Amino acid sequence: MRDFYQSLHVSPTTASSAGIVFEARAHHFLQEGRTLEILPILSSSQLRGGKHLKYVYDKYVDDRKTMLRFTLPVLQQYRVNKDTRHTHELHVYYRPQISNFASVDSWVIVKPNPEEPPIVLAFQMTINKKEHDAKPIGLDRLRALVPEDAQVYYIVITPEEVTPEINVSADYLTAAFLNGRNVNKAFPVFHCKIEIAELFKPRLT
Repeated sequence: MRDFYQSLHVSPTTASSAGIVFEARAHHFLQEGRTLEILPILSSSQLRGGKHLKYVYDKYVDDRKTMLRFTLPVLQQYRVNKDTRHTHELHVYYRPQISNFASVDSWVIVKPNPEEPPIVLAFQMTINKKEHDAKPIGLDRLRALVPEDAQVYYIVITPEEVTPEINVSADYLTAAFLNGRNVNKAFPVFHCKIEIAELFKPRLT
């Protein structure tokens, strides 16, 4: 599969197919009992754009002092469909069955500190080197499904060399949503880079 991915990735005409292969393998990777290391991607507090204002997360922080680690157990997958009303269980790999579930490819709910609200690790997988739009419709759908008090960490899963800009519309990050908070506190975005050799290496049990 690794050779197949790399053969697709080298040509612009087959890059979208390479993205499908990357995502398919990443779904399995995240369920295999991995330790994820994530680093912040920061946005300026200033909105960008003309007609459609957005916050652009484009400052990649390569500082191990800011790194967060989450060690996940082996996860069972639950396919989220149009009839799903909530996804509240800890350590379940929630994956939308709905083809038009925008912005989020999967999520896991964890609770590192029993005295604090749960954290939703919301994964978006991409091999796009330029930019990625986190669309409000998908983020709103996610918020409706997870515990009301949960903190959402938006985690962009990419190959090691990919650092896209993450665009989040001001239609989602409204003044009411921010409530005086810094945008990076209100909607934290992280980067989880995966080496291709590691991605396609079978997990030993």
